[in-house]
Amino acid sequence: MTTQTKQYPLSSNEDVGLYKTFLNKSGINYNNIGILLDEPTYNIILILFSNEIIVDLFRMNLDAEDFSNNTFSFTSSNKVEIRVLQGEYITGEQLISIESIKKIWNRASEQKLNVNQHELKHYILRIWNEVKNAGRGCDFTIETRRIVRETSHGRCMYKGCGIKLTIDEITGIEGNYGYLAHNVASSEQAARGLIALSGKLSNDPNNILYLCDKHHRLIDKIAVSTHPAHLLSRMRKEFIELSETLLDGLKYQPCLTFLILFPVRGNIIEKPTNSQIYSSLSIKNLRQSGKISELISNETSHLDETDDLYWALMIKSIQRISDSLASQCASTDKSVALFAFGAMPTLIALGAMIGNKKGYIPILRDRSSGQWGWVNNKQEKDFFNIKNLDQLTNNEEEIIISFAFTAEPEAFKNASRELNNKRNLKRIEIIAKKLGNDCLSHPDAGDYFSHQLQQLFHKLREENKVHRIHILPCMSNAASVYLGMAIDRYHPDILLYEYADTTGGLKTMIPVLSLSYKEGKTSLTRCKF
Repeated sequence: MTTQTKQYPLSSNEDVGLYKTFLNKSGINYNNIGILLDEPTYNIILILFSNEIIVDLFRMNLDAEDFSNNTFSFTSSNKVEIRVLQGEYITGEQLISIESIKKIWNRASEQKLNVNQHELKHYILRIWNEVKNAGRGCDFTIETRRIVRETSHGRCMYKGCGIKLTIDEITGIEGNYGYLAHNVASSEQAARGLIALSGKLSNDPNNILYLCDKHHRLIDKIAVSTHPAHLLSRMRKEFIELSETLLDGLKYQPCLTFLILFPVRGNIIEKPTNSQIYSSLSIKNLRQSGKISELISNETSHLDETDDLYWALMIKSIQRISDSLASQCASTDKSVALFAFGAMPTLIALGAMIGNKKGYIPILRDRSSGQWGWVNNKQEKDFFNIKNLDQLTNNEEEIIISFAFTAEPEAFKNASRELNNKRNLKRIEIIAKKLGNDCLSHPDAGDYFSHQLQQLFHKLREENKVHRIHILPCMSNAASVYLGMAIDRYHPDILLYEYADTTGGLKTMIPVLSLSYKEGKTSLTRCKF
């Protein structure tokens, strides 16, 4: 969309009238107006809103009285909101972009004041003439000090610090070792001072950070230019949100966390961040107990699925990890979350080896972004359909089950065709109602999926006399582990397939791992191919 700010500023009352006519003819409806300034003041931009959505930007080159009168002619309100981007200037490229101005308007959300028509005239005159008052705004009141300290929980609010300010780290003597620091300076003539706003916000708790000596000195003496008011306001907001989130975790039950990163085509998989761990667990009202335990983390990452050693090493790793989990979790009643990623057969096999008795919680990882965490707070359990069950007889011996959750690859059809040609095997299709990495979007949906599969596998063995299932998976890491956890001693033997190319370049799938129940335990072996 072309904005008026691409043109020369409106320089007369007649120009403003013509602009309004243009807006009406163009069907641009508006019901409010805002004013955005940068500081130092290089630009004054007027923003037209329609129910809080920006519809156009314009500028006016008028005297203060006409500027004020014309501004209020765009709104029925008796107040207009002014926001100031302190410490930065708006570029020519940003000036003509509604999306850019929207971001700047939001960034300056704490550096604002509302003025009537008379106040706007005098404010504009002060801006143009650079009339800054001497002195400081009012001192902090006792109530303001109390609110700021309570909001900070007695810790430095500077991003990445969080040091406790109620005790001296060296002497251990309790006291108040914090400083109250303004975002917008209390004096208009100070580095972060703003005309009219300095006095207005001087005693406002929302304009005050609680800082340690080091960071108070940093923002006011050492690196003032790199700490504009909007950055400090965002820092304060993020501190409050994070601290409240962490404190909310006190009501959650402790949960053990394990990191299991198998190599995938030679790639290095990123570990989950603390915030990703928190959000992954909080969906189940859980919190992390201690540090995450790394059972395998990108070891043998130089190998991929085509290497001769790969699957032999994976079998040893899976057995070692399942034994380690069993020993570490046997004597605890805490929940256990698994941040596991790897090739689908590897994860399915891991799920089968650890079983479903402990109630492990696999955590979803997005393949494209690499982010760990669930995407849905809703328990959408019935997210898949099962097809072709009615085609089975009571004596099938072997069947194929394909899982199309993230996609329906051509390799499914090719591998099924090959098996059908060789052994005349029927295929059950389990397909997500909405394909995607996040089709299984909540751990409760994973539990439901695993339970339904457990019943299906049992039915296939008891009613259809199936003794072997060829599993062709296309699913997320979490769904793979949940699938494996559905497999138990009363089920048919399982062959797990992985993607491969034929000598002619045809996409297909080949068996790589075999699961069976022998001598009272689950046996995992390598398939010959």
